[in-house]
Formats: sequence, structure tokens, C-alpha cells
Amino acid sequence: MPVTSPVQFQGTGALVDGQNTIQLFDHTLSPLSFGSDAQLHVNADGSYTGWLSCAHIAREQQDLLLIQSLPAQANYNVEPGQLLLVSVILG
Repeated sequence: MPVTSPVQFQGTGALVDGQNTIQLFDHTLSPLSFGSDAQLHVNADGSYTGWLSCAHIAREQQDLLLIQSLPAQANYNVEPGQLLLVSVILG
């Protein structure tokens, strides 16, 4: 089912003390620009919520949302990072 901009998402498993970022790619795997208004909030239990808005999207195409969660520098050799790839269709 197509999702409209702004894209809202939520999940669990992000690193609380790490660096968490989001990126959206179009159907050709080119990064989509969403400006500085994208937000990702990680709670103390590792759950997260976020949203981002996209201006120039190809309608009805399969896109890819990447959520990257890297450990803090102090824990880099102890704690593994995480990548979450989610397929979305923007409408």
C-alpha cells in the first residue's frame, strides 16, 4: 500500500547510546533528499519513532528506508551496530 510524504515509522532495537541515522533511497537506489526536517527519536528501551518528508519522489515505485544504528565510540569494539532496511512504496 503506498505511503505518502511525510513518511512516519516506528520500531524497536535501536542502540540507545549510539549514533542513529535514517536515509531514504528511491527505486534506483539513489539517496532521496529530505532536508533537515527528518527526525529520529530513540527511547531508553531501544524503541524508536521518526518521520521524514520527501519532495521529489517517483509515485508508486518501491523505495528503501535505511535505519542505521552504530554504537558509541567507547563501545565500538564491544557492541555490534545494526542496519534495518525496509521496503516502502511512496504514493
